[in-house]
Amino acid sequence: MKRFAIFIIITCFFIVQSCFYGFSEQKRLAIQEIDNYYNQLDEKFFPKSEWDLILEKIELEKDKIANCKTSTDLKLCLSSTINYFKKRIQEQLSFSRAEQYGGGSGTIEAPFKICNPSQLLYLAKEAYYNETNNKYYALDCDIDLAGINYSPIASNSYSDDGFCGYFDGMGYVIKNMSFYRLLDYDVSYLGLFGHNKGCIKNVGIVDYNVDIIWYYRGYSNPSLVFGGICGINEGEVINCYAIGKIKLDYIGGEITGHPNHIYVGGIAGRNVMRGTINGCYSKIDIDVKYHNEPLGDVIIAGISSGNTIIKNCLSIINIETDIDDDVYYEEHFIGNRFENCYFNCSDKQDIYIYRTDEQLNDETFYISTLGWSKEIWNFENLSIQNGNYPILRKGINDDWRNVYD
Repeated sequence: MKRFAIFIIITCFFIVQSCFYGFSEQKRLAIQEIDNYYNQLDEKFFPKSEWDLILEKIELEKDKIANCKTSTDLKLCLSSTINYFKKRIQEQLSFSRAEQYGGGSGTIEAPFKICNPSQLLYLAKEAYYNETNNKYYALDCDIDLAGINYSPIASNSYSDDGFCGYFDGMGYVIKNMSFYRLLDYDVSYLGLFGHNKGCIKNVGIVDYNVDIIWYYRGYSNPSLVFGGICGINEGEVINCYAIGKIKLDYIGGEITGHPNHIYVGGIAGRNVMRGTINGCYSKIDIDVKYHNEPLGDVIIAGISSGNTIIKNCLSIINIETDIDDDVYYEEHFIGNRFENCYFNCSDKQDIYIYRTDEQLNDETFYISTLGWSKEIWNFENLSIQNGNYPILRKGINDDWRNVYD
């Protein structure tokens, strides 16, 4: 029921107000509601350019409310605006909890050390301010995000900058990354990173859980780009893996205007421009419910959709969906374009790039076929059917590590 909270609150608000006030009074109270949310924001937590956009947004939404012709239009407009400010408030809360790095100076010789969730949020804050260009970051231990409403690094979709640094997971794991939300923004880039233009390597994402719902808003419909490592990749993703569950649920309304565009991938939602994904694997369970509503594009990929090459990767994927012919739907067990990649999916065993559980339980497949290194990957106790997958060696001694030492 939590997923419907915002919609129910707004609906109840208008039912009560309509019993006692005229439409003009409803508009006045709606504008007052916007001011109440705005007053919860503090300018010091936002870069000037973003704060200016917030101020512009307030005036724009107040103008929209003033021009609403019906209570239904007013309800939709106010619901969207409140969701926008809730997201800004969540970003502010995340930044207020951010903690300085555990060491380092951000150079290739001494990368910033990230040792806990608060320091990971500090990286998200730097990316928000577009301050990651040519900086180096490294995990120093496993990180558990359980109980944290995580804000992706470089998730601000209004910015073209994205993450422009170098992130080395050092073989460590980030677990329990969760997104439970009503999709309320024009474009949401979700993952450990929202938008990557730099280099991400040697990190595992395990036990992530994504539960997204959305509905027809009447004038502007939200789109989603999600990947376990990053939403959009225009940089490099190397030697990474992501294991988790994704649930997408459209809860109502036939799309008649701008359509939804939903891109979901095990590693990246979209791999575009000069983006490369090399030596990675994903294990994802995807459940998509659209309830026979025609609503735009839905593209699902085991590794990533997009127009650039994916190399030497493995996808272990299970997809359940009720999508019918009224929706433009693509399903890729790996992606649009790939080289030397394979997948495991129980109902598609007749495709030449399919590999059985037995084959995936043999380290020879990873070393000889995919070209993965035993110095980077640990293949001990492989048992795909029991959930024992390859893992990265912690404190990986690859090229970056040699420089760090």
